[in-house]
Amino acid sequence: MRAVLLAALALLAGGCAVAGRLGTMPHPARVGAPPADLGAEAVTVPVPARAPLGGWYVDAPAGAPAVVLLHGHTDTRRQMLGRARFLVDAGYAVLLIDLPGHGESAAERVTFGLHERHAASAAVDYVRRRRPQTDVGVLGVSLGAASAAMAGPFLEADALVLDQSFATFEDAVRDRAQRFLGPLSGPAEAALVGQIRVQLGVPPDSLRPVAALARSSQPTLVIGGTDDAYAPPADTRALFEAAPEPKALWMVEGAQHEDLLEREPEAYPQRVLGFFGRHLRAR
Repeated sequence: MRAVLLAALALLAGGCAVAGRLGTMPHPARVGAPPADLGAEAVTVPVPARAPLGGWYVDAPAGAPAVVLLHGHTDTRRQMLGRARFLVDAGYAVLLIDLPGHGESAAERVTFGLHERHAASAAVDYVRRRRPQTDVGVLGVSLGAASAAMAGPFLEADALVLDQSFATFEDAVRDRAQRFLGPLSGPAEAALVGQIRVQLGVPPDSLRPVAALARSSQPTLVIGGTDDAYAPPADTRALFEAAPEPKALWMVEGAQHEDLLEREPEAYPQRVLGFFGRHLRAR
């Protein structure tokens, strides 16, 4: 029995190490030219002391506010094209970027918001240089939402929309372990959480969007699905509770971890445009 237990523990540790390496590996991809209908230009966004970001920028008339769009894990800026289109149609300037380690933005590791938060901040700074005195919002999905929340205390944005973010890295690991491992998830959770120190050299409590959001000052709209197993309702509500006033919460009934714009093609633009319309001024 002792030998069996030791073998099982070794197998578990090895599996968690592999999962840690795979989970943090980058996802480079050729993004290509922006769709002709968007009227975007390809841009390079500098990030202090880090690799630059690939992106597309769509300008707007003077005085119009702008929105930075941040995609989810393993995706690229192309995931955000639908959101870019309804924002551009509503008169906003828009910047879409590839987060570090995704698309055409180089990075050695994906860091679940730890380094991606600097990309979010750099993207906002880029828009402010292009459009001085313009109000700037940020809309992030999943990893993009966690990155925006993590950047919140030092993010020079005027409003945030957080779509399906996890509350803490520990929560994210627990939710995925329970989904895939069932009754075996308990022993695996601690080993998987510990991989963040092994792979990234930081303690797991460095990755807590909910704590960073509590130190932020921007008006925030928090969005989540009632059936989401990866960013469950408890996480969404915790983020909403932590967010400063003014804030808003939208729980999408029956939604899982999916593209909520595709699921709610009318309600999603209405909610987002209504929120940005209240908190981003046209000058």
